Amino acid sequence: MLEPLLALFLLLPFRIGEKALYHVKYGPFKAGTMELSVVDTVRIRGRLAYHFLLKAETGDPFSAFFKVADEIHSYVDVETFATLRYEKHLREGKYRADRIVDYMPDSGKAVYPDGDTVEIPRGALDPLAVFYFVRLRRIESGETLRVPYHVDRRSMTLVITAERYKNFKTPMGEFRSLKVVPDFKGVNVFKSRRGMELWICPELSGIPLQIKTKLFIGSLRAEIFDYFPGSG
Repeated sequence: MLEPLLALFLLLPFRIGEKALYHVKYGPFKAGTMELSVVDTVRIRGRLAYHFLLKAETGDPFSAFFKVADEIHSYVDVETFATLRYEKHLREGKYRADRIVDYMPDSGKAVYPDGDTVEIPRGALDPLAVFYFVRLRRIESGETLRVPYHVDRRSMTLVITAERYKNFKTPMGEFRSLKVVPDFKGVNVFKSRRGMELWICPELSGIPLQIKTKLFIGSLRAEIFDYFPGSG
């Protein structure tokens, strides 16, 4: 996976400071907001890494009975695009959790907060990094990608399929978008064990216009309402 990526870094589809803002809906109801952003580059164990961030929080009226303010951080090696660190900071009702997992691409291990180590495949990505990997590869309709993947002590080859195009109307205008389906094989990713689909926009450097996750009851949809391309 790594060698073909090197040429793609010359034409990155994202910039430092990029930010996409979404309304999150549960069925017909507005549940809150979500942000996807490229924060900066930082050093992780001496390696230069992209810092990706996903923030999600509930709004009224949902916050009145169950408030959520979650953050997911992904740190990905600038040279190889392998995950170096994955963080989850969860604030859901009275539940609090802070988990930091270090991915060690050279040794093929992931180190968990309790000191446990788990084998990972070469170049393994975390769930948030997958969003940006799809953009980096500029996936096309009918194409299938197979990506080394690790989260929550589980490793697999993640199969990502690009299906069809359709037009999406957004507050920023109407854009042609491509349906992309990652098969997480029942792994709990962003509250979903039953499937996810992305509608990405080639015109906007592959940013998702909509992210839909199927829940045990109903589904959550994140629909874009604003986008800032960044300047870094």
